[in-house]
Amino acid sequence: MMSLRVYLANLGKYTDEGYLIGKYIKLPIKDSDLERVLQEIGIDGIKYGAYFIPDIETNVIGLSKTITEYTSIRELNTLAEMLENLCESDYEKLSAILECEMYSNISDIIGTIENLENWDLYYNARTEKELGYYFIEELSSIQIPDNIRPYFDFEMYGRDLRIELGGTFTTYGYIVENSK
Repeated sequence: MMSLRVYLANLGKYTDEGYLIGKYIKLPIKDSDLERVLQEIGIDGIKYGAYFIPDIETNVIGLSKTITEYTSIRELNTLAEMLENLCESDYEKLSAILECEMYSNISDIIGTIENLENWDLYYNARTEKELGYYFIEELSSIQIPDNIRPYFDFEMYGRDLRIELGGTFTTYGYIVENSK
């Protein structure tokens, strides 16, 4: 289960007066609740109109590398809603992508979620040998006669697949973009 909490703080109070006034919020959050939190920390749009995010708590691997102090809270909220609605297999696929891809902003992650069908995750294929075995045993990509099977080099076949497909091994399995 995805969890995302951020500490939302009043930027003006911090930079002008030296006070860290803020509150932890769990995302996703309803717009009305977000507006209430912004009022509670003194974001009034007049004297204090800006916020920043000094702390992030998430179990989504790779996400904290993308969130900055000035990431849009509304964009983060949209991302959290999307993450909450992912099925387990899509969540694992996204986690594998985030483990190996570097994103510079939340919009790119949202775009990836919207296009998860462009990625394939081969579960339990974390090494070249496991990748070769998966393609032969699970996907039946080639037929190997039983009398030759003990001599077949699954690792070498997996290495060739890795090079040909251009994917990456992650803790979730082998992830590859299928739109190439």
